[in-house]
Amino acid sequence: MGLYRKNGDDGNAIRVIERSLLLIDKLELKDTVSGATVYLNAATTYKAVGKADKALPLYEKTLKIYTENLKENDERFGGFYNNYALALTDAGEYEKAEKCYFNAIKVMEKAVGGKPDTAITYVNLAHLYETANKSDKITDCLFKAYDLLNDESNIKNGYYAYVLDKCAPSFKYFGYEKIANDMKKEAQELYERS
Repeated sequence: MGLYRKNGDDGNAIRVIERSLLLIDKLELKDTVSGATVYLNAATTYKAVGKADKALPLYEKTLKIYTENLKENDERFGGFYNNYALALTDAGEYEKAEKCYFNAIKVMEKAVGGKPDTAITYVNLAHLYETANKSDKITDCLFKAYDLLNDESNIKNGYYAYVLDKCAPSFKYFGYEKIANDMKKEAQELYERS
């Protein structure tokens, strides 16, 4: 699913989702954390191909299973809430999306090495605020992300470079071109060292 999603192959992505959902039932995984992880990947892929309406029920199944089987600070909740919030935003459920982002932040702030992922969430939250006409909150989100990305405890590796690449276009979009260019430059230098 992820490969087809990243390559923009919507047809094969949907085919794999449908097959995977059938296998969950056949393999009796529908109430397990493994099954929830498949639901999460399927939901994220549906969202990526513009089918938030099909993604939301799968996110809700994932949340139910995760809540019943994982500790509330389990790092898997961070990625879950972030992706769920993106789909909720597409569906126009802004308040619910905002709550999900705050839940993601709460989990990732406690995670070892979680600052880059928390920064991504603040950037996503800035986009939500633009969509929800709460533009007065955008700058605060971006500078929280900026501070997290510049924290001295961050390990400057390939994943950190990926996060910089992911955040830079948003900074540019919101008018912080110099910051965006600096992020792209640092990411490129990190990739070259890897």
